[in-house]
Order: sequence, then structure tokens, then C-alpha cells
Amino acid sequence: METPSQQLSKKYKFDGEYYHSITTGSMFENMISCVPGGGCFKAFDVWKTQQFYKVRAIDEKIKEKYRKQSGGHSGYTFHSLSIHEMNTFCTCLENAI
Repeated sequence: METPSQQLSKKYKFDGEYYHSITTGSMFENMISCVPGGGCFKAFDVWKTQQFYKVRAIDEKIKEKYRKQSGGHSGYTFHSLSIHEMNTFCTCLENAI
């Protein structure tokens, strides 16, 4: 059985420098199916935990960049994460569940 981090990693393609989302989902949307007992509400409970504050900061940075490029729209789809950001995401996911 795969760990939540392994499940999450499958939603990204690593090019040697960055992890590029291969789904149209945001970071939150990408993690929903990785939360045991899953579903959106369970994932949102995990997303709100103190362990996830670093991931929420990464997510906000992506949103801010997207807002500037899109003329104010706050949603985003395809995104890229540095190795450090992806490691943070996976570690926080493992620690929060």
C-alpha cells in the first residue's frame, strides 16, 4: 500500500529541478485523495491544521503569482513546486494524518 506522500508524488512530474503538477488541481485538490478516509471535508480538516501552515504559505505564494498574471483571478490549476516545496508538502501531509 502506498503512503500518502507516494500518492501525492504521482500527481507531479519531476524534471530534475521542479515538480510540475500533471493534474488541473491546486495543491489542496491534489492532496484530497491522499488523505486516508478521504473526501474533501476530511482533507480540509488536515489542510487547516498547524502542521500545514508551511504548505498553506506555499499555496498562497502560488495564488499571488497567479493573480498578478491573470488580472486578479485567485484560482490556479497547473503549478510547479521546488524540491524543497514538494518535500515540505509531503512531510506536512505525513505529519498531519
